[in-house]
Amino acid sequence: MKVFLKYTIEDLPAQLSKAVDGFSHIRSRGLASDFAPTGTIFIVHGVEFSSGNVLYRLPDPPKGHQSILGLAMLFEIIDPRVSRYWECRVLPSGKIVSWPPSWFKPFYHDLLSDGDPAIVADFARVTSLLNQESATDIGYLAHPHG
Repeated sequence: MKVFLKYTIEDLPAQLSKAVDGFSHIRSRGLASDFAPTGTIFIVHGVEFSSGNVLYRLPDPPKGHQSILGLAMLFEIIDPRVSRYWECRVLPSGKIVSWPPSWFKPFYHDLLSDGDPAIVADFARVTSLLNQESATDIGYLAHPHG
């Protein structure tokens, strides 16, 4: 699945901005303009459904060594096909996620942020698989508006 950043959290249209008003934890998961320029294309690493919102797990730019969350409403889907490397599960918190199976290890994303060597190596392996899968999807690299 590929998406491009259509809006930053600062330039969301009013009708979309109202959808996250009063939810500072959701608003904070948007992407600020200093994070990535609009038009940046991402390979989606996973999808999360939480508190009525859809969030994408994305590699952080520019190097992609970490996983970040971005509000789906900020993006436009340019390749709608989901990865064959994802599994869908309901977490104990009630959140529904579709991720690579290794990510279900307890505290995976915390360990990744902490630089745990085994988790960092797994994340690099998963990222490589997703990138290779995406590279075979000829025809989805062009920006849909330009």
